[in-house]
Amino acid sequence: MKTQESVVRGYSVQVGHMDGGSYYVSYLPRGLQHERGKGREPKRAVEKKFTGQLRVQPNASVKWEARPTNDDKDLERFNDDARLRVKTLHEWLTNLNGLVESVQGWAQELGWSTKVIQKAMDDSQIGSYKAPALLLQEETTRVLLEPITRMTPASNGVVDLYLMPAYEDIASLAFYDKKWHIHYLKPQDVAIAGIREAQSKPLSKTSFRQVLEEMKSHAG
Repeated sequence: MKTQESVVRGYSVQVGHMDGGSYYVSYLPRGLQHERGKGREPKRAVEKKFTGQLRVQPNASVKWEARPTNDDKDLERFNDDARLRVKTLHEWLTNLNGLVESVQGWAQELGWSTKVIQKAMDDSQIGSYKAPALLLQEETTRVLLEPITRMTPASNGVVDLYLMPAYEDIASLAFYDKKWHIHYLKPQDVAIAGIREAQSKPLSKTSFRQVLEEMKSHAG
């Protein structure tokens, strides 16, 4: 964490997935500098963004489009920071993509249409990035599976299931004990108890189907 703080104190960071299993990490200085014209008047903002590309490996080499520093020691700090951010994002997206793929398959088997969309997110240990969400629809009932956070004190990821268009929080999914669990309350009970206080059960096609049926009944 100290390495990250020392590197990014003056930067905003963006991480993204590339084709071929690689990732990119971009560092953009906060507060863009300005070029000066005649009379020392500012002409336009100069965007100095440093982008590195790497694969998910403990000692993966980072290929920079432009070196963020000419100091080898400082450059290694950037390399370490980029590796840590990519590793953290990769672990989160692996769990999240597995969830989305499972839910999408179950929903389609149950006759729901589905569409994967991307949600912009931000994480202090990653930077800004995009994560998959899933839209589901059967007749006039629409449901959104939306990633909320990568980490909580009790889990390694939380994803909520909403009944649209009111965004009623009906179920919450949390990753712990190496599997996803679903916390569910009947719609009429949500106002009485918090959704994450509901009793949980391991996520399965059966438990997911029960929640969808409840949501569809409530929507009707």
